[in-house]
Amino acid sequence: MLHIKFTTDLGAVVTVDASSVEEVVELQRRYGRMGWYSGEVPSGGFIFPLENESDFDWALVGGRKITTKEGEEVVICRGYSYKRRELEAVETKKLTMPKAVKYSRGARPTDPDHLREKADGDIEYVTLAIFRGGRRQDRYAESTANVTPARSSAPFVPERQSTPTPSSAQVIDTSGFAELGGGPTLEAEQVAELRTLLAEVGFDLSDTAGRKTFLEQRLGRSLERLNDMFVSEFESERVFLRTAKGKAEVRAFLTKPAPRRGELPGNRSSASV
Repeated sequence: MLHIKFTTDLGAVVTVDASSVEEVVELQRRYGRMGWYSGEVPSGGFIFPLENESDFDWALVGGRKITTKEGEEVVICRGYSYKRRELEAVETKKLTMPKAVKYSRGARPTDPDHLREKADGDIEYVTLAIFRGGRRQDRYAESTANVTPARSSAPFVPERQSTPTPSSAQVIDTSGFAELGGGPTLEAEQVAELRTLLAEVGFDLSDTAGRKTFLEQRLGRSLERLNDMFVSEFESERVFLRTAKGKAEVRAFLTKPAPRRGELPGNRSSASV
């Protein structure tokens, strides 16, 4: 009997049994659609064949792919947003590399050193996955196969409705995102949920500047108002704040007052966040 240890989207650890290697993959696919994941992202990211990139099932690593209204392809995974980037083939006397597609994000202060990769200048980034060379593996492709839940060695969390796996990237409308506090494009439940999450991890709901600075540091850009925040970013932060890592990052932010006094370049005003 094989055992898979999953971390749920709420940070709980659940062990599930599988009878074969094939079932392991299908269980990763099924529970990954709920945002659960097993294992950690390796240094340099997961490596898959380039031919699998177009229809890769991101549920296998606990993620899902969306396309913003601006046309950017993004994978929401484990509380972060990873952008799709195409890398041209390189052929020099010292280096030969085939073309590739990479999903990566800017490095955060809390990222461990072994995940950080250097780019031009002082820029650092973290890679979720890279697709390069190799031969296509059909087991990585999107699938609608159903798997009967295996026995769990821990109390099992009732399954919620799985996110449908689309045949192409889901398009999300990022226009008119209302400020936190209510608005026609923001559901009251979403407002209450984010406010509750911020309060649970230690934010004073009257601390507008603190929340604003924290979100700016998380996103790596300035926000004049929450309307500047993309829906994909909102969803990513909502998931991240529920995790143990997210709560730890907030606590670290709240115990270091110095970063909260500064503002990112281009920050024009202290808006209500």
